[in-house]
Amino acid sequence: MKKLFLTLSAAILLVSCGSGLEGEGAATAKKEFAVEQFTSIEANCNCDITIIPSATSKVVVESHQNLIDNLELSSKRGNLVINEKSNVGEYSLYNVNIYSLAALNEIELNNQARMKISGTLKAEKFKIEANDQSMIEQAYVDFKEFELDISNQTNVNITGTAINLEVSTSDQSIGNLSELQTVEIDFSAKNQSSLSLWVMKDLSGEASDNAQVTYKGDPNKDTKETGQATINKK
Repeated sequence: MKKLFLTLSAAILLVSCGSGLEGEGAATAKKEFAVEQFTSIEANCNCDITIIPSATSKVVVESHQNLIDNLELSSKRGNLVINEKSNVGEYSLYNVNIYSLAALNEIELNNQARMKISGTLKAEKFKIEANDQSMIEQAYVDFKEFELDISNQTNVNITGTAINLEVSTSDQSIGNLSELQTVEIDFSAKNQSSLSLWVMKDLSGEASDNAQVTYKGDPNKDTKETGQATINKK
């Protein structure tokens, strides 16, 4: 019985220790990171990211001091990478404001990162990969070529315009693109993901497993359903 108690106590301790670093004290600390010019962002942080189109490149973090100290930023060969030394749990404020030039063309979100865009993000070609229960909201874009990959229970809500869209959803992710006006779409939706689209001219792609795809518009269609998947017009 004593051994069982000790084993249970050790297990509880491991669970509590694995819950993540918590913000300490008032969340009033602020730090500006000078970074080299970058064209891509890889965010591996349980933080609230705001992309701010700007004439200069910099990162401003607002949070608890210990969470700021826990961040690691590097910008090499045009790639801005944001990491955490230790996984972060609870906090009152954890804002990572990224000021980027118009040359930005790729974003990768991991580790439950949440992202929004201040104003309109414009580009000829742009790619977003969102994983690990990440989230995108309040994002208005103006792209010609847009590639979007959503997985791992990620929730994405993007509005604006994109001439050509290539989108992939998997696992239990949700892609709400019903207010992203597009001309041509090529999609792949699988597992238990859901995808909503707005397309004007051509819609092609496949929904498989238990995926659900809905669209608005009156496009030419070249689509396929397999398994229990559905593709329906709103």
